[in-house]
Amino acid sequence: MHNQPHARPATPPRALTRRGFLGAAGVALGLGAAGGYVTGRAAATDRPPATPDFAPDRPLLLQGATVLTLAPATQALPDHDVLVQGGKIAALGPGLAAPADAAVVDARGKILMPGMVDTHRHVWQTPFRGFGANWSFADYLQYMREQFGLRFTTEDFYNATFMGLVDALDAGVTSTVDWSHGLRSTADAEAALQAAHDSGGRVRFAWGRAAGAEIAVVPDWVLEGDVARVVRDPSLVGGLVSLQLALDWSGRPGFPDAAAWRWAREQGLPVTTHAGLYGAIEDEFITQLQQNDLLLPSTTYVHAGTLRPESYDLIAASGGAVSIAPESEFNFGQGYPPTADVAARGIRVGLSTDTVTYQSADVLSAMRAVLNGDRAEQNLEAQNARAAISPPRLSVDTVLEWGTLGGARVLGSDAEIGTIEIGKRADLVLLSTESPAMANADNYPQGAAVLHATRDEVDAVLVDGRVIKYAGELTGDLAARARRLGTTTRDRIIAQLDPAALEQTRHPARS
Repeated sequence: MHNQPHARPATPPRALTRRGFLGAAGVALGLGAAGGYVTGRAAATDRPPATPDFAPDRPLLLQGATVLTLAPATQALPDHDVLVQGGKIAALGPGLAAPADAAVVDARGKILMPGMVDTHRHVWQTPFRGFGANWSFADYLQYMREQFGLRFTTEDFYNATFMGLVDALDAGVTSTVDWSHGLRSTADAEAALQAAHDSGGRVRFAWGRAAGAEIAVVPDWVLEGDVARVVRDPSLVGGLVSLQLALDWSGRPGFPDAAAWRWAREQGLPVTTHAGLYGAIEDEFITQLQQNDLLLPSTTYVHAGTLRPESYDLIAASGGAVSIAPESEFNFGQGYPPTADVAARGIRVGLSTDTVTYQSADVLSAMRAVLNGDRAEQNLEAQNARAAISPPRLSVDTVLEWGTLGGARVLGSDAEIGTIEIGKRADLVLLSTESPAMANADNYPQGAAVLHATRDEVDAVLVDGRVIKYAGELTGDLAARARRLGTTTRDRIIAQLDPAALEQTRHPARS
């Protein structure tokens, strides 16, 4: 699309007021009624109509931002406009003319970047944020997976999933892999899928299954017919919500998991799996996948921190991807983030946040963590060898890519999202530079985004062209409803626990 530059007016034409934007954009998200889980997506028939200020089909011009396109490299384009129309990026350039019916946002002095992608988040655990601040991995299994998780109802899975996805959107994560491995029934999965639709975010629902407190189970449930039915149901899977399977290795002799993996391959369903976890799921798992011809390009290996070079070679040769969750790997001893191993082999890399129970759970923090972790490892290697300290091998630009375009590549969605290019879907994040921490961000905008921005700087969020957050606030009643539903689930579950047992959850006994 060719666009002639125009002189920028002193005041953007028809600039949308904050109140008008907030009041109007939220209703375009397709949110349900103010209550909790209601069977069927069509339940939210009482949604108010879009207001005149921001109709869903109204063009939107973001004016005067510093644009980080991430295509073909991490370019910084100062004083550029982005026109969003029909959910897509319709134009990019300086001084674009605003269509007569466009809403115009003054983005001067701000940084516009692609929406961030979280490639592995246990969204259902969000109501228990912070409980795991002092947990070990064994504590996590005991308290989150068993003590809290086994008390979840179908309504709780709706409430918690909605809360977690809204939390992600607030932090500028426009695409989330919802690694839902606490489910115990198809009804639980359907509730989580409805919550995904109602959140307004772009969601890859990773369907897993819990069997009591166990996490290492043979995934025969995949073959029972419900997954095949749900994936064909356009009211559950479609639009911004897609589906993959979350299959962890059972560890059983003979690899009885193979039947479910083969079915997923036949159906064209991607798989995400934990791998390379210290003392739990290591190289034998990769070997079994190889022996069964199940090292697939559509598989994401989460963590992958303790594998031998031969296993990384196999993943690279298969075309598989890796999701690095640095805060999780640092805190739970699952293995060191394999940044150098995957980068050297050209493996597709995305970043992830894992769970809010014991870490920050936003991709901006994950970017900083993975950058610091790689540089610390590189420097320690040099120090141990009494060698000279080399320039950093992992750049801010690469880390920014991993948190945006890299995540899109992991999902196989990089033709649609991950960069700011004409024709791509408009998943965008606008960062404010008004705080002292972001002063002089134009020195190096990529560095400002990775090193200094927090969720407080996430000024606006668009998903598929729809405004989810504006002027630092989530639109409509997203925030209030997410808090209400998630708190309801938390309060109901902890009311079942003895106060002493609950306090031990916060401060586990240590011998």
